[in-house]
Amino acid sequence: MTCPVPPLLSQQEEQEVNFNWDITYNDGTFGSNADWSHTMISVGSTFEWNGFYFTPALYYQWSLDDDPLAVNDEDDFYAAFSVGYNF
Repeated sequence: MTCPVPPLLSQQEEQEVNFNWDITYNDGTFGSNADWSHTMISVGSTFEWNGFYFTPALYYQWSLDDDPLAVNDEDDFYAAFSVGYNF
């Protein structure tokens, strides 16, 4: 889901805040039991400047699998920052 917002950089014509949700089913990877693995929400936005783009985002992941063999059995909060250049 996207939500348009006024651009925060004067060179940028438009900007959106992106909201995402997903849920993952693990079919037995790395010897774990097949089960719903985790669900995650995220929010981020892309900023454009002189051909460069910067995308900061925040994520929160809830583990749904408390099996000791689970790929990840803990809840996690993390951030990501992507940088690129358009030719």
